[in-house]
Amino acid sequence: MNRRDCELRLDGFRYFYRVYPNPAGRIEPIVLLTGAFQTLDAWTKLAGYVNRTAPVIVVDLPGLGTADPLPARYGVDFLASALLKVMEAERVPRANLAAPSYSVPAAYRFAQSRPDIVNRLVLVGTMKEMPLHYVRPLEQSILLLREGRMDAFEAMMLQRLSADERLTEKGALVKRVLRSAVRNFSAENRRRYEQNAIRLLSHSGLDLTAGPGMPTLIFAGEHDNLTKPGYGREVAAALPDAAFTTIRRADHLCHLHQFSTCARLISDFFSGRSLESVRACSPMEYFGRAADAAVPGQIPGVDGLAAHGVPA
Repeated sequence: MNRRDCELRLDGFRYFYRVYPNPAGRIEPIVLLTGAFQTLDAWTKLAGYVNRTAPVIVVDLPGLGTADPLPARYGVDFLASALLKVMEAERVPRANLAAPSYSVPAAYRFAQSRPDIVNRLVLVGTMKEMPLHYVRPLEQSILLLREGRMDAFEAMMLQRLSADERLTEKGALVKRVLRSAVRNFSAENRRRYEQNAIRLLSHSGLDLTAGPGMPTLIFAGEHDNLTKPGYGREVAAALPDAAFTTIRRADHLCHLHQFSTCARLISDFFSGRSLESVRACSPMEYFGRAADAAVPGQIPGVDGLAAHGVPA
């Protein structure tokens, strides 16, 4: 698969992106942001899948992947500026944007501030703001890293990011992948994690009073212990044009449990195709303009969602 790796700097901080060209692409370029514990390589399979319909740009924003660690005093506005610089460097006038978990606040802010650039938006593992009962465990994880207590840190990450392997597809395999990622943490990885965690603790949350107006898809694993499905549904319900679903037999790392389902959701949504035939996910819930466009009788209303097995 043809690709090109690039480096940028913003305020002296290096960060990287990878371009998968497709001159014959039928839709706007697709920009994929990496999340915590990921690098550009983590999205190679997904990039290959969606590259069939569009050019793809995978981005390690400052502080993520192999980019330079980013001090916590640089907030999501800085990250949004870093993303804009990628768009400008590649002369992309308009793109489809997808972000997982940690990168969601930056993608959301970017879509808010530059709706002229974002055609469609996908957010995976989303919450409006960090619940108070999440604060102490996140602070504790920072202390564990500082003290070099990697076994305890690993146990905490497995507890927060994964569910009982009996509830998920490929559960044991996914846990091994996560365990390996944590065990191979370099000193630089630890600095990235610490600063990113502090940045999360200081983030004021998503501004739902002025949500981005482009079509937006939000989804999460049905057994996600971190960004629980109810958190993502809350964000979707506040947006002007949104759809929400959960991925069956998956937790926070839903793309590893159900790759084909996640990849097809992203590809079909960015291509403007119906999402109703995508398997291994709960019935689609539509909000705002998306609900107005839904065909009566085909989409369960909010009051009837429990009957269709949609978790809270």
